[in-house]
Amino acid sequence: MLKKWIKLIFVSLLFIAAQVWLFNPISLFRYATPFIYPVLLLMFPINTGTGALTLFGFFTGLAIDALSGTPGLHTSAFTATAFLRNTLIRPFLGDNILEEGTVGQNMSNTRFYLLLLKILVVHLLLLMLLDAFSLFDPLYLLLRFCACVALSYMISVIIFLITGSSHRIS
Repeated sequence: MLKKWIKLIFVSLLFIAAQVWLFNPISLFRYATPFIYPVLLLMFPINTGTGALTLFGFFTGLAIDALSGTPGLHTSAFTATAFLRNTLIRPFLGDNILEEGTVGQNMSNTRFYLLLLKILVVHLLLLMLLDAFSLFDPLYLLLRFCACVALSYMISVIIFLITGSSHRIS
C-alpha cells in the first residue's frame, strides 16, 4: 500500500515538472497549451475520499502556480476538478468495481479515454473561465478552450499509450 502512494507522489512530481518546464512554454498558434496534470486524478484508487483528492488538487495546483507565476489560477481550477472527480467517475464505472483498484483497473480502455476527456474538459473549462476574467473575448476563449482540450487530450493519450498500462498503477 505504501509503495503505491510513494509511486503516485513520484509520478505527481514528474507531471508537475513536465507541466511547468516542458508544456507551459508551448503555445501553438497562440491558442493551444497542453495541460497534462489533470491525468493525475485518474491514477488514484477508486476508494480515495473527496477530502484527500481536494487536498491533493490544492497542493498540486499550488505547486504549478508557484513555479509558473500564475497566482491561484491552477490552484482554483484543479482543486474544484479534484473535488468533482468522484462524481465524474461514477457514470463510467460498471457493476464489478475493485475497491482497491485504480480507475483504469475498473473500466475498459474506451471508457477510460472518455473519462480522461471528461476530466480534461471540466478542468480546462474552469481554468479558461477563471483566466477569462482578466480580459474577456468570447471567440478567443472558445478557440483557446477547444485547442487546449484537443492538444491536452492527444498528449495524454500518447503518454498512456507509450507507458503501456501506467493508468493501472498497482
